[in-house]
Amino acid sequence: MELLLPKNDIERHIKDIISEAEDLSELESLYKWGQRTKDYLLNSIRENEFADNFWSDSKADYSPMGFFSKNFTVSKYAFDKQRAMKFLKLFISDLEKVEATLPDNMPINNLQNNRVFIVHGHDEAVKQKVARTLEQLGLEPIILSDQPNGGKTIIEKFEKESKAGFAVVLMTADDQGGSNSDVSVGNLTPRARQNVLLELGYFFGKLGRECVCVLKEQNVEVPTDILGIVYEEIDANDSWKIKLVKELKAAGYDVSADNII
Repeated sequence: MELLLPKNDIERHIKDIISEAEDLSELESLYKWGQRTKDYLLNSIRENEFADNFWSDSKADYSPMGFFSKNFTVSKYAFDKQRAMKFLKLFISDLEKVEATLPDNMPINNLQNNRVFIVHGHDEAVKQKVARTLEQLGLEPIILSDQPNGGKTIIEKFEKESKAGFAVVLMTADDQGGSNSDVSVGNLTPRARQNVLLELGYFFGKLGRECVCVLKEQNVEVPTDILGIVYEEIDANDSWKIKLVKELKAAGYDVSADNII
């Protein structure tokens, strides 16, 4: 078994995948969970039977996801979810026998997956437009507020859901601010929410700048520490969509602008 990612990261991520499944019951959500899991296995280990068997309909007696057909039932679905989790636990056991061949400090974000995290403020219309665009491109938009809490704190929930391969950061004019001297004369500048700036820096560090696309409304203040970053402007003509596709392509995603035109 040849690892494409650090063994410790793979083991930790598979455990997170198992934990995520425990909170899922709705059919479509479980189906998407299975797809993401299959993609992760394919991208974390080279030429291994686990990824193939996990999703193979032809091996339904072995594959926990083999029940996905036009005739499945809710009870069968729930039973096979448990089989899927058992399958992954077996995978972890086998993984422990593998000698690590990659440095443990290699970041997990080197994995390419179809989850795209949307960092946003209060502009609901822009957030939803970006989410629908990502779906049209065949990607899965991750909006933190749409994910189940599962008894987690906000930071715990963010850490769990931020396991994405790409991030789109929306700097919309939700706040106003300025220096003390500017404020004293009423000279306020449109700004993004503080959580947006915090998460922007988080994903720069986690994914690298090449896997982060910043969409900015006109006249919104840019943090001085990252003035050299290229921003795509959110315009009325939605030309940002084409630019987003270009950024995704540059990051290695197989997407086409034909799907959004």
